[in-house]
Amino acid sequence: DDATSPAQSLHLPGQSLHPQAQSLHPQAQSLHPPAQSLRPQTHSLHPRAQSLRPLAQALRDFRRSPAIRELALIFAGVVVFFGVFDEYVTLLLDARGISLPAIGVTFAACYALRAVGMAAAGRLPTLRPLPVLALAGAALLVALIAGSATAIATGCLLYFGLNGVAEVRAGTELQTTMDGAARATVTSLTQFGPHITGMAIYLCIGWLATGRDYLMAAWVAGLGTTLFAGLLWLGSLRRARGP
Repeated sequence: DDATSPAQSLHLPGQSLHPQAQSLHPQAQSLHPPAQSLRPQTHSLHPRAQSLRPLAQALRDFRRSPAIRELALIFAGVVVFFGVFDEYVTLLLDARGISLPAIGVTFAACYALRAVGMAAAGRLPTLRPLPVLALAGAALLVALIAGSATAIATGCLLYFGLNGVAEVRAGTELQTTMDGAARATVTSLTQFGPHITGMAIYLCIGWLATGRDYLMAAWVAGLGTTLFAGLLWLGSLRRARGP
């Protein structure tokens, strides 16, 4: 008994230290909640950064690629005239004295020719959209200069058909110019441009048509398409020749 009592007495101080060690354990545990509280903040930033990555890549593509910028300008500065003029065709034909049944037939024929042009564009892989758009605008201008109802209806038919060809070719070039995850974002930004420029064209037509008639819509579409397509085409040829 006497031999074991010193061991037991030595064991007691060790046991007395154990509660102190245990008393430190809650303090150590108290350090964990602040560290855990930081995790939701880092996780909350991650999806936001992920969602902005395609947009950042798309903006870099716009900055680095002249071809993408040119195609975006084709949609925002040239093809947009067709989207606006489309709203005025029936009013224009009515102002030229064309009967209501003939207006319906002409408008249907315009979209039928546009559909044919879109279908034919896939068989013309080397055709560039800018010269086709310039030709479409010139055809509408020639019809307006001729002035007769038949000439204007024919000009509308050519304008619709050639725009269909050019729009498909421009969209195809846009898709083949780029690759990667930013392709859809670049396409969305390109298609957003006409919504902005279109409002300015509507205001211009409304101001010009005040006190006149809806023939001004055709003049704006013909002049705008020919001018902007011609300027972009010349710029494209200059870049192709190099410095």
